[in-house]
Amino acid sequence: MYSWNSDETAVTDRLVQAIAPARIAAACALGGYALLWEHASSAETTLMLAIAAVMAITALVQIRRPRSSAAARVAVFVDSAAALGALWAHSTGHARLFFGPLLLVMIEGVTLIPGQVLRRRAQDAVVESERRLRTVTDNITDVIFVYGMDHRLQWVAPSIEGLTGFTAAELFERNTLNDVHPDDAPRMLELWRSLFKGESYTGAEFRFTTRAGEERWCWSAGNPVYDSDNTQTGVQIRDADITLRKHAELRLRESVQHSRAIIETTSDAFVSAAGDGTIQEWNRAAEHMFSLQRSQAIGATLLDVIPAESSRELLEHALAGLRPGGEATIELVAHRADGTPFAAEVRLWMMHVDGAVTLNAFLRDITERKRREEQVAFMAYHDPLTGLPNRAMLEQHLDLVLLRARHDETAAALLFLDIDRFKHVNDTYGHDAGDQLLCETATRLRSAARAGDLVVRLGGDEFVLVLGDLPAAAAADIATAVASRVHLELRAPYRLDGVKLQTSTSVGIAIFPGDGADATSLLNAADSGMYASKRAGRGGTSFALGSRWAA
Repeated sequence: MYSWNSDETAVTDRLVQAIAPARIAAACALGGYALLWEHASSAETTLMLAIAAVMAITALVQIRRPRSSAAARVAVFVDSAAALGALWAHSTGHARLFFGPLLLVMIEGVTLIPGQVLRRRAQDAVVESERRLRTVTDNITDVIFVYGMDHRLQWVAPSIEGLTGFTAAELFERNTLNDVHPDDAPRMLELWRSLFKGESYTGAEFRFTTRAGEERWCWSAGNPVYDSDNTQTGVQIRDADITLRKHAELRLRESVQHSRAIIETTSDAFVSAAGDGTIQEWNRAAEHMFSLQRSQAIGATLLDVIPAESSRELLEHALAGLRPGGEATIELVAHRADGTPFAAEVRLWMMHVDGAVTLNAFLRDITERKRREEQVAFMAYHDPLTGLPNRAMLEQHLDLVLLRARHDETAAALLFLDIDRFKHVNDTYGHDAGDQLLCETATRLRSAARAGDLVVRLGGDEFVLVLGDLPAAAAADIATAVASRVHLELRAPYRLDGVKLQTSTSVGIAIFPGDGADATSLLNAADSGMYASKRAGRGGTSFALGSRWAA
C-alpha cells in the first residue's frame, strides 16, 4: 500500500491552501449561475461544469491526505457536493433551490480562510525552525551523539566526519569503542555505561584513532535524555577535539621538564619564592651551597636563609626595587646553615605566573673570584716578595699624609733606608738567601714602625717608612727615635737556611715641610740623607742634605 511521505504531504498542504480562495470564487460563480441559469450560454454551462469538476478533485485529494483535519475534509466535501448538486439542479430545471446551500458554502469557505492562513504561518515557522536547526547541526564543530536506551545510535552530528574521517552513515555500522586508545577504553566504557543508568559526566579526556590512522585527543561530556514524563529515552554525548591543546600542553610540559632538568644540574643555586619571599623552589646546587636540604628551605623566607646579617638590608633594598619583568644583580655576603659566611653574586628577577608574583634568583659562590680580585688588587699595590706596600701605594698614601699635614698644620717624616752589603749576601749565599733576608727585614721593620706608620719596599734592598701626624716641634725627634729602633731590629743576627749572618742599614730622614713641599722632593731629600749615612761609614742615620736638622 502506498504511504505518503513528508515531502508529498507538504506539497498537497501548499496546494490545498493555495486554492482555498479559488474554492470561494468557484462557489460564488456557481451560485450566480444557479440564479441566472435561464440566460446562460452553452459555453458558460461548460465552464461551470469544469469548475465543479476541479472542486471535486480537490475534495478527493484533501480526503486522501493522512494529516488533514476532519473539519477541512468536511468543508471540501460540502463545497464539492454543493457544486455538483447545483449542476444536477440545473439539469432538472430547479437550480434556484440550491442557491441557499451554495450561499452557506461560500460563508463556510470565508470562515475557513483565517484558520488556513494561521496554519500556513505555523507550518512555515516549523520549516524555518527546522532549517535553522539543520544549519546549526551542519556547522557545529563539536560532535554530538544521540543513543536510544537500546544502546543504538539514533543521530550523530555531520561534524563527525571532520573529527574521525568516517561519515555519519558509516558510524551507524561501527563500534566506536574499537577506535578508542586501549589505555583509555575501559575508563570511557565505564562512563558511557553510567549514562544509561541516569548518571552524567563531564571533562573526560581520551585518545582515539581516525580513519587515516592518526591519534587525536577528545574532551567528552555526557548526560541522560528524558521525555516530558521524566522517563529516560536515551543519552547524549558531546565530544570536542582538543588535539592541538594537548600537543601544546605536551610541549609546555616538556619545556618545563627541560628547564627543571637544567635548573637541577646547573652549578648555580636556583631559588624561587612567592611575592612575600616564602621559598617555593630550592635546587640541588642550593642544597650544596647553603648546606641546607630542600625540605628545610621550603617555607622559609629569602631574607632568613640567604644573606648574612651584614647584607640583609642590601637584599631587602634589591627586592623592594624589583618590578614584574625587571631584574637586578647584586653581590652580598651570604651564610651557610652553620653560619659560615661566603661571597655570593645574586641575579634576581620578578615574574607574573598565573596572576601571582614570583621572585626568582640564581646564586653563585664568588668566594674564589673575590679572592682573585683581592689578590690582583693587592699585587697592584704590594710587593709580591715581602707583602709590603709598593711604590704605587707609597705615592697615593704620601699625598694624603702631606695633604692632611697642610690642613692640620702638622709635620710628617720620611725614612729612606738601604740594607748595607746586600749585594755581598746575594753573591755569597745566593738569591734565595737574599730573598729570605728581604722578607725578614720587612718583618723587623713592621715591628720597629709605629702603629700608624706605612712601611714600603721601593725595590731591591730599599725601604721607606712614612710617619704622619707629627707635632711640628717634635717631628725630628720622633723620626730619629723610629730610626734608632730600626737599627736595633736590623742589627740582630739573621739565620738563613742554617747560616748565621749579621748586617746593618743606612737611614736617611726628611721632614715635611722643611725638607720638601711635595712627595717627590721629600723622597729625594730622604734619599740624599741615606747616601750621606753610607758615606759616613754605613749603619747610621743622617738628615737630608741641607736640612736644618743635619749635623
